[in-house]
Amino acid sequence: MSTTFDPTKEAALQILAKPASTNGKPETSLSQLASRNAFWCKPAPKPLRKERLAADEALTLFWNERTPRASLAELCAAEGTPLEWGKLSRSLSAATQALVDLLTKAHVEDSADEKSRKKAKREAQAALTTWLEAAAAATPSYDLGMGCLATASLLHEFGELLSPSLTWRSLELLWNTARHATAWNLGADAAPEDVVASQLLGVELPLTLAYLFAEMAPMARLAHAASDFL
Repeated sequence: MSTTFDPTKEAALQILAKPASTNGKPETSLSQLASRNAFWCKPAPKPLRKERLAADEALTLFWNERTPRASLAELCAAEGTPLEWGKLSRSLSAATQALVDLLTKAHVEDSADEKSRKKAKREAQAALTTWLEAAAAATPSYDLGMGCLATASLLHEFGELLSPSLTWRSLELLWNTARHATAWNLGADAAPEDVVASQLLGVELPLTLAYLFAEMAPMARLAHAASDFL
């Protein structure tokens, strides 16, 4: 019988239903950390690093002033999203597949008119809301890994239009998932899909977050744990 992720660690993923805690005390959330100077690092816009702004105000400034990074698709010179390359057949939930489809559509319609792009962004907000509801009670899986990676890319693609509360909720889930992933244990006889899930959540997700959101110190630090996990 296959050994999957250590179930004692899986409760950490349910951060939207129940906040994570340390020694019985709620952990400081990512949005709370955002009002502290140490949260923002280079190459974040100077006002973010010098001023103590409220979380939503800081996020708005972040989207408006940041230097956009190349998307993962652009880095790979891909016509669509690279998430489609290694997708296991019929293995994604409807909520996760909707995120992947939006990424593919966004790259195909990159040069489309502004009206079409705004429609795509509204669709992204609706799809992210649906996915977050499902991910709130999720346990480590291939589907969760793909959903997290798709969410990170969608935030990078459409973040300036999404509501601050939805963005912080999404970033919070991604951050907590990535930083707890290295503690999940796989046995030597783990099922192949669980091994893939471990790589998605413990390596690809933290590296993706560290790259796409390098201005946020907690995200940037994820790269070190991911490298060790490799």
